[in-house]
Amino acid sequence: MRPHLSSGKTLTFTLHGRARRALLVLPVAMWMHSPMPGLAEPAPEHPVDPRAKVTETVIEASRRGEGIEIGIEFEAEDIHQEEALRRNARGIDHLDEELKQEARTNYARLKSGLLTDLRNDGHQLEVLVDTENVPVIFARITRYQTLRWLIEDPRVRAIHENRKIDPPGIFNGGPILRED
Repeated sequence: MRPHLSSGKTLTFTLHGRARRALLVLPVAMWMHSPMPGLAEPAPEHPVDPRAKVTETVIEASRRGEGIEIGIEFEAEDIHQEEALRRNARGIDHLDEELKQEARTNYARLKSGLLTDLRNDGHQLEVLVDTENVPVIFARITRYQTLRWLIEDPRVRAIHENRKIDPPGIFNGGPILRED
């Protein structure tokens, strides 16, 4: 962009090359990536949410109506930022007991609010494990609509399939790293 002064006091800019093409393409790109009005369900070949909160395995099992166990990770960045501010104010680099208890209370409030809203909207979810020290619960769902509700809620950071993971080299007889 090069500024040009016109005869008055108005400052104008002239766009050249790539900048001009970018401005021509930008409205089309925004239109292509915006949701279409009235579109109730996404196309089946695409993930439910562009933020990819959940794997296709979980989505497909839920669509089939299978009871699926999931881990629901809550968005708790604001809680973590508040913890950092309080730690810095106290001059400590870890959570003391008072801060840990505040975090537990805040996590419980976050989880309770989401579960209450979920049930008030007519969805069912069976809580299997409610962790106290981290913003995660493990639950069982049987309806795709419940999964959709969770995905669309901004308080949910991610939904994980609740399954056993055996990292290579540790539990399944794979190579183990060692110091020689």
